[in-house]
Amino acid sequence: MNPKPEAPSSLGVDAFKTDNRLVPDIKGKTEPINALGPIPTDNISGDKSKNKNKIPAVSLVLGPGLNRVRCYIPILKFLEKEEVKIHIISGSGMGAIMASMYALGITPDKMEWLFHKFSRKVRKLKPYRKEWLKLVDEIFLKKLKGKKIQNGNRRLILSLYNAEKGKLVYLSRGDLYWTLKHHMKLIPQGKKSIYMAPFHKEIYNQMEMKRLGADIVAGLDVLTHSVEFSRVDHFLLGTYGKASAIAKKELEALDIFENINKKSPDLDSFEGMPEYLQGCASFGVAFAKRLKSHILTWKKE
Repeated sequence: MNPKPEAPSSLGVDAFKTDNRLVPDIKGKTEPINALGPIPTDNISGDKSKNKNKIPAVSLVLGPGLNRVRCYIPILKFLEKEEVKIHIISGSGMGAIMASMYALGITPDKMEWLFHKFSRKVRKLKPYRKEWLKLVDEIFLKKLKGKKIQNGNRRLILSLYNAEKGKLVYLSRGDLYWTLKHHMKLIPQGKKSIYMAPFHKEIYNQMEMKRLGADIVAGLDVLTHSVEFSRVDHFLLGTYGKASAIAKKELEALDIFENINKKSPDLDSFEGMPEYLQGCASFGVAFAKRLKSHILTWKKE
């Protein structure tokens, strides 16, 4: 038996003890070895005390929220309108899919079209059931098939939960399609896969963003205002209820965040979505201006 490698640029981080890191063991053909590449040790930017004129590296994390994550689209549009550059982006669940699309240069307008197509086909389906997952794959994930996490226009960081070791791993390299497929898993698949969605353990990963060089960590949330489903599903209610509690705790630690508390559609519903998106646009204007102001203040410090 080969000893476990000791690598300073390891991937794993204990969800409860941030100084405990290990390289995850990957066995079998179902989990390609290149899916979990090493995280670079270099920082995006240096110490601001050494360069007062440098632009701060901004990280944006998109929280989970099933159908509600569509709210992030008008917010991304307003960030672009205000010329707020996002250097690092991350997300959980459907938020990870949106973060990945944005990192790889898919425009908010294109994302809006994909979500509109998804909403028309998925209306009567329960989240995470076979047909629902098939549509997620066909409409979103296959657009990213063959892409690598490291090949985007922005630096993309995605985490997964290793259910066997009870730890989170952070990925900045590797197979994007494989990684996002595991963001759609709420329970481990036995021997087939020990990896699953991270949002029942952590969502806004501020410490990891800072470690990777982010000077400002911002977050968007569509979950903590309410956790409601139009179709009774106790497992999903419990899963997202726990994620909501984690999000509430972690949001307060971020440099800046927006909690979209506009009356929201149920997590599995599209009823009232047009009105919801109009409200999201107003949140987007406020968030973009606050983040831009925060960046200017940071530069003056």
